[in-house]
Amino acid sequence: MLDAKVELDGRLRQVITAFTSAFADRITAPLNDAAVTAAATATATKKNKSDHPLLKAVAAVQTRAEKEILLIRKKLNEYLDDPRTKETLVSAVQDLVVQNYETFYDALMQRDGADASGGGGKKRGKGKGKGKEGE
Repeated sequence: MLDAKVELDGRLRQVITAFTSAFADRITAPLNDAAVTAAATATATKKNKSDHPLLKAVAAVQTRAEKEILLIRKKLNEYLDDPRTKETLVSAVQDLVVQNYETFYDALMQRDGADASGGGGKKRGKGKGKGKEGE
């Protein structure tokens, strides 16, 4: 009986990970496209910053996040009754979106730092906003 519970717990974790990753990847997909576009046009669009592919990608992520979170909530309401479970899953998707964006941002700052001979961006900690960095 214990083996079945362990197996079921493991499978549930896999399903939750797949669920949260699928939605987070859909929301942050424009960042992957933008990174490629920005690398090709890094200096070409400095004259008109509002047209920069990175700004467009960030705006697209914001728009997708608004729409996808509503869709997630709708789907969860169709299949789940427990409000805590639903909010936990939504929160997991939101956390993964933030993590994907931080990864994108850090890679961008490293690239800009390398392009500017090490003068790129402020170094950020990997904390989750749970207190001061020195604590």
